[in-house]
Amino acid sequence: MALCLWLKNHKEPLPSGVIAMSPWTDLTISGESVETNFEKDPLFGKTRDSMLYNKDYLGDNDPTNEYISPLFGDYEGFPPLLIQVGSYEMLLSDSTRVAKKAKEAGGKVKLSIYEGMFHVFQMAMLLMPESKKAWAEIKRFLHYLDTEENEMQNISKGKSIGFYRKKKYCGVIMKKAAKWLLCINLLAWTLLAVQVLTVNMEQRVAQNTVPVQNGDVQAKGEDADAVKKKVALTFDDGPDPDYTEMLLDGLKKEKCQGNLFLLGKQAEAYPDIVKRMHKEGHMIGNHSYDHVNLANLSKTDAAKQIWMTSEAIHKITGEYPQYLRPPFGNEPPECSCAKNMMTVLWDVDPLDWCCGSSSTVIEKVVKAVEEDDIILLHDASESSVEAALGIIDALEKQGYEFVTVDEVIFE
Repeated sequence: MALCLWLKNHKEPLPSGVIAMSPWTDLTISGESVETNFEKDPLFGKTRDSMLYNKDYLGDNDPTNEYISPLFGDYEGFPPLLIQVGSYEMLLSDSTRVAKKAKEAGGKVKLSIYEGMFHVFQMAMLLMPESKKAWAEIKRFLHYLDTEENEMQNISKGKSIGFYRKKKYCGVIMKKAAKWLLCINLLAWTLLAVQVLTVNMEQRVAQNTVPVQNGDVQAKGEDADAVKKKVALTFDDGPDPDYTEMLLDGLKKEKCQGNLFLLGKQAEAYPDIVKRMHKEGHMIGNHSYDHVNLANLSKTDAAKQIWMTSEAIHKITGEYPQYLRPPFGNEPPECSCAKNMMTVLWDVDPLDWCCGSSSTVIEKVVKAVEEDDIILLHDASESSVEAALGIIDALEKQGYEFVTVDEVIFE
């Protein structure tokens, strides 16, 4: 974060995004969690004789200097940011406060707080499910950064040639340095994680079990007030005159948000349905004009497919779509009309469009889905709509809530 602030302040090229694992962003040690998690943190807690309190790291420098404490920096124009932190960390507030500041500055931020986890728990690698999940989240984040980077390169050549040559040159140097730094960091933190892991596991067992009469232990019941897991339901190929309103009725009844990727020709044909989607707060995305494989088209023809659809949606709702889902998941050749849109693919595809059994579709999704997944469905058949409503019912019972894709990608 400090490096990005320096690059931004010196008008140097910025990275496509930032991944921060348990960042220490406030060396004034003023966060609330420094005290509230003092007894929980297995690494820094229960002692005032640690790097958080002594001057070994800070030296004689000003702790409010943004290059030392990034919390005090200006985050306007900052790249997309993924922050992962454990709920037991004394530095938890360092993450929540900087995430809030970056959001208020208009940035794209995803803050993930992993319950019961310690400082840089990701270095446990395959030893814990939380660590495996964190790396899966990083993979997803990198995918979206790659998508956004490709779209950003559609800016005019006259402005971009020097910038991207410089960026490519800087990138080569930074990648070489990053390899060495990553190796050293992984070794050091893996050793630390192994030491902390034993303590952490003991705490987790103690906190997640209750005694019974025979002296054994059993797991505590699930907390009714626990934070719900998020998942995004997405629907392609609409609006359909026969089935989309059936879907909207069901979503309204269940108080669920949907994500509908529209075909331009369908939006033009059924504007009232599109107006209803927009009025009821669903995310509306671009799915090309008439469902062609954009990857097989020329830049001009692909741009036309995207542009016509965006214009159709804007004419009806007054807003241009921010997300693009190319048919068949095949991204279009570089075209300027997509530069301000993010490509959204999917994690779970039950192939509902070719399966007439709603129960089969429900079973496939429930079996495969994980937190923060994007589920691909369609709103062009009765069985697909029935499956969608069945999925909502099944996953709500498992503690899921249904949100728009931006909440899955960036909280």
